[in-house]
Amino acid sequence: MKKRRKVRPRPAEGSVTLAAMRRRVTLVRAGVWCAVAAGPIGLVVAAVPAPAPAPVSVSRPAPRAATDPDGLAEIFLSAWLRSDVAGSGAAERAVQVMGPSVGLPKAARGEDAPEPFVAERTAAVRSTTVATGRWRVMVAAQSKEGEIRFYSVPVEADSRLSQVRVSDAPAQVAAPALRKAGSERYSAQVRSGSALTKSVEQFLAAYLCGVGEVGPYLAPGTRLGPVDPAPFTTVEVEAVRAQGPGAWDEPADGAKARVQARVTAVSAAGEVPLTYELELSARAGRWEVSGLAAGAGAERGAR
Repeated sequence: MKKRRKVRPRPAEGSVTLAAMRRRVTLVRAGVWCAVAAGPIGLVVAAVPAPAPAPVSVSRPAPRAATDPDGLAEIFLSAWLRSDVAGSGAAERAVQVMGPSVGLPKAARGEDAPEPFVAERTAAVRSTTVATGRWRVMVAAQSKEGEIRFYSVPVEADSRLSQVRVSDAPAQVAAPALRKAGSERYSAQVRSGSALTKSVEQFLAAYLCGVGEVGPYLAPGTRLGPVDPAPFTTVEVEAVRAQGPGAWDEPADGAKARVQARVTAVSAAGEVPLTYELELSARAGRWEVSGLAAGAGAERGAR
């Protein structure tokens, strides 16, 4: 016969809870007696509740305008130049939405009246912050005949910087002052047959015409792909100028140069004058391209 195992009765759920409560009470009493043994200071410490956690200060970024003021200024100016105080078309409605308080132009009437200036395209030239939520955007407007005019468009945002609008009529202004031409920054002429000029010629032939790979002409750690597909068949370097004098034929290792190359690129469609700004570094007596300012810049990394 199989022996029956004695199964001890499990305590009821309520008794388990009660036992746990009794253990907690015992621990609390022990803590109090320890505080008594420690003297008055221990009682004070036991009686003082734990301090509440200090409030955490969360820094929030300053609000920013949800809409780009440059883009709004471009669209507004295009509509404003097409609008007329006597009209009620799409241009007038667009001005009303983007600048409710802005007055509209009034075109001259009559058979001999000249056509008003209408922008075929507009482009923001620069944006100046006047105050928080207020900008002055200079916009260039070009007509279909090629005439270019410049306007300053005032743009402001609401108190929450969530919406922007044109606050007043644009102001026609003079063209922005031009900076020095790029060629003036390159004061030293590099000899046409120098090692530096040859490196520039070989690199551009690979870069623009697909003559070999560009990799052999790049400095270590420089990554730059050619123009693909190759748009030209030949490229001729007309002139190379540097920002200062240097040893262009026998450079010391680690020497650097920043140059401007003016070239003529030839394809089946004709010839095109192009200008490139290049950074070169010397290694083992030869110049290697380490940067290209025109178009997509060279990246530093594995070649």
